[in-house]
Amino acid sequence: MLEEGADLHALLAYLPERVSCFAHTQQLCIKDCLQDSDFTKSYAGKQLGKVAKIVNSVRKLAASISKRLLPFKNSPDNRLASLLDPRFKNRWIEHDVEKEEAIRLLKTHVASRLGSKDEESYSTEEENPSKKPKLFNFMAEGLKKKRPRKSESEVDSYLGEEILHFDEDPLMYWKKKSEEFPTLASLAKDYLGLTATSAPSERVFSITGNFYTARRNLLGSETFRSLMFIKCNPTVFEQVKM
Repeated sequence: MLEEGADLHALLAYLPERVSCFAHTQQLCIKDCLQDSDFTKSYAGKQLGKVAKIVNSVRKLAASISKRLLPFKNSPDNRLASLLDPRFKNRWIEHDVEKEEAIRLLKTHVASRLGSKDEESYSTEEENPSKKPKLFNFMAEGLKKKRPRKSESEVDSYLGEEILHFDEDPLMYWKKKSEEFPTLASLAKDYLGLTATSAPSERVFSITGNFYTARRNLLGSETFRSLMFIKCNPTVFEQVKM
């Protein structure tokens, strides 16, 4: 941004000889430079002023976007949909506390879907009924191991896998994993099927106006439903032709 022969020495003169925290000191130096009338009149000062305006604009834009999108980020439905998308899972959450809350939310929904099947169970080291009882068998009660709930085991196994490539289809992933993660696959069908915007429904209304016209106002409901299905699902008939 600076041309040859610019007054860079004036800028460097404002930097201290010893910098304990470079980033913070750099900001203070830039602020002091912009407040100096002599420096702001120089070429370097003018360029620095332009950069400062751009940085402030970017910060305001980022704050505005964050404020507008925060309700969508905190929505439980949106969080579950993101967690159930194998291309993202919980990688989009920055803070560990928020990540734990999101995982807890997913486990709660899986547990409610399982119902009574999600009860805690216990196991011992020896579960072979053919073995003869031993003298100190009564002490085995304290050696029982607590098995994880089905909801916790299913969620932990799913999140432990590698994320899916962004170009791959998440619905095909859940179709393949329906036997391994049956409860999560059922939840994924419910949440990933939600439309992110109202654009698809508005597009359907526009198509409806092309069928129901003043000259076709006696169109039957079954005929209308069939025409809409054909118009809105052209890929289905392309697959049938193949």
